[in-house]
Amino acid sequence: MLSESFIFANVFQTSLVLFLSSIISLFYWTFFKKDKKRITEIVSIFLLVALIISSATILFYGSTNTGYSTTLLSNILNTFIIAVSFTTLFFIKDFLTEKIKFGEFYFLFFMIIAGSVLLVNTTDLLNMFISIELISLSLYGIISFEKKDLYIESSIKYFLLGSFASVFMILSMAFLYIKTKTLSLNELFYIAKTSNDVLLTYSISFFMISFLFKISIVPFHSWSIDVYCASPTYIVLMIIGFVKLSVFVSLAKIFFIFENELLKEIFYVFIILTLMLSNIAALFTKNIKKILVYSTISHSGYILLSLMGPERWQVYYYLIVYSINAFGAFSLVGILEKNFNNLEYENFKGLYKKNPKLSFSLSIFLFSLAGVPPLVGFFAKFYSFYNALSGGYYYLVIIAAITSAISLYYYLKILIPIFFERSETYELKSSLTSRLIIYFFAILTLILGLFSNPLIEILKKIS
Repeated sequence: MLSESFIFANVFQTSLVLFLSSIISLFYWTFFKKDKKRITEIVSIFLLVALIISSATILFYGSTNTGYSTTLLSNILNTFIIAVSFTTLFFIKDFLTEKIKFGEFYFLFFMIIAGSVLLVNTTDLLNMFISIELISLSLYGIISFEKKDLYIESSIKYFLLGSFASVFMILSMAFLYIKTKTLSLNELFYIAKTSNDVLLTYSISFFMISFLFKISIVPFHSWSIDVYCASPTYIVLMIIGFVKLSVFVSLAKIFFIFENELLKEIFYVFIILTLMLSNIAALFTKNIKKILVYSTISHSGYILLSLMGPERWQVYYYLIVYSINAFGAFSLVGILEKNFNNLEYENFKGLYKKNPKLSFSLSIFLFSLAGVPPLVGFFAKFYSFYNALSGGYYYLVIIAAITSAISLYYYLKILIPIFFERSETYELKSSLTSRLIIYFFAILTLILGLFSNPLIEILKKIS
């Protein structure tokens, strides 16, 4: 039996390392030599320490009376979040300019990671709100860090719409506390099981609207098109790599506690709107980055679809798979963005001739996102659809299958010019580290597709 103090330390030690790292990074930049390479090396060491601590304590879990708890699943997801953030750091180093204040940048970077880790571990609505706001406020600042007009405009749009979404969270917490005198998910679970109060469902729906905004569910998606397309790609890597995952995990916690027919009907409508509008809009888009943004919106719909069945592990499997695929695809977009002024796919004719490995990696990511077997994206979609079928949502799965077929068309629109059309091209300029990370994620996508059972069996046992 683990002692309460050990459990408390286990819950907060990774977050504490991240918070201390953020403060040390800020003070080092302020009072010592302002050197980009040195501060990045220090940040890398801090993240590596956090990753080691998180990995070493995966098997230790428990709950505290502070509204935070850990499970084997949350520990694995925390380690995954820190690992993805560690790889993001290499792209930040490559893409950032020399002129910004790196200490302040990395301070916000660590705050986003810490907020994501806390969000995965929390079992209290107030703590969820605090974690979401910690992530959001840090993102508002970090998006506009390079002080370009486009980035500043993107940050302001995100701030205004994000603030509006936060109001729904506050209103919901007020209604819930008046009604139940608690914001703890553990206590709300018993109240929800013994009460069929419609007001309770509507109150929690208000809270979930803010989550639906963060994960870009239609009709709360319009911000993501502007913010993703106008933001630096390394910021998008953070959002799709681990921020979105942590928000989805918290949304799943709430959904499983308050799961009822009314809530499922609300989600039913959101899923249809998300799958249809995002995939159709992508058909008429030529910009690769914008196509992938619409793709992220559609995949939010597929992840929601995995919530509609009797089993739970599918949503976590899909989240891990999606993070890997989307991270790889947007990493390549970052390299393209660095080499080309225009990201329309017609400009990449014949890219395969001088960049075969990167082109092949992109094809793996896109085919996996489309759900083509034997890549891991196919199994993520298959089990998501199967779970929804088990829940009786036949028409919803038919719509999802049709929209998935549509997505293959706009992914092919990107790949056909790259592989089959001739034009003068040149070798893309990028660091060896960035290329190796992309190759690693591409190989991982192949391996997880060919050997999908081990991860699935683990998630089945711990979900």
